[in-house]
Amino acid sequence: MQYLQKIQFHSIIFSLLAFIAIVFSWQVVAINQPILLLTLVILIIVLGVPHGALDTLFAKQYWQLRSAQNWIIFLSGYSFLAALVVGFWLWQPVLFFIGFI
Repeated sequence: MQYLQKIQFHSIIFSLLAFIAIVFSWQVVAINQPILLLTLVILIIVLGVPHGALDTLFAKQYWQLRSAQNWIIFLSGYSFLAALVVGFWLWQPVLFFIGFI
């Protein structure tokens, strides 16, 4: 598979698994909290971390990041945006969720 096809395949699988998780979450009445947290941690590690790890590949390809200075600028902006997202999520979780959906 070519590079972009691999990324597209990963995105489709990630979206499909997220949709399946949402559908089945409505069927869950009560789950033991530690089991639920362990399941979420495993899903984030297996699906979320690789999904986010692709961001640097996209940045390198689309913005032609070659020097350390360019990477520092990119990572600073990326970290700032991530902090804004987390801050807004903590400040207004319902509005954030509605906007995210």
